[in-house]
Amino acid sequence: MLLKPQLQKAITMLQSGEADGLIVAKLDRLGRNVRDILTLVDDVLKPCDKALILLDLAIDTSTPAGRMVLTMMAALAEMERSLIRERVERGRAVKHEAGGYAYGAPQFGQKAENGV
Repeated sequence: MLLKPQLQKAITMLQSGEADGLIVAKLDRLGRNVRDILTLVDDVLKPCDKALILLDLAIDTSTPAGRMVLTMMAALAEMERSLIRERVERGRAVKHEAGGYAYGAPQFGQKAENGV
């Protein structure tokens, strides 16, 4: 699991006892992959007896019901990310087929030719 530097720092603080838990504004800011989120809960938070607080969902991951809700919401976040990726790829393909530059603007001083 590839972790953002600040999340890795937070995990280190949790494991050393410097922090009592992890507070996250929204689940999708923590991760958009079910396996990564559940691994964080099972392998980091649970062994340290630390809490995960999701401000947008008000979930207590220490209960079976909270764990189920977390799993479902993580699956929805992963699906949302997949749908976004699919739409972007489809939009790029359509733009390229229409003769447009499909990957943002060309670098300053350069010009796109034949969609490349």
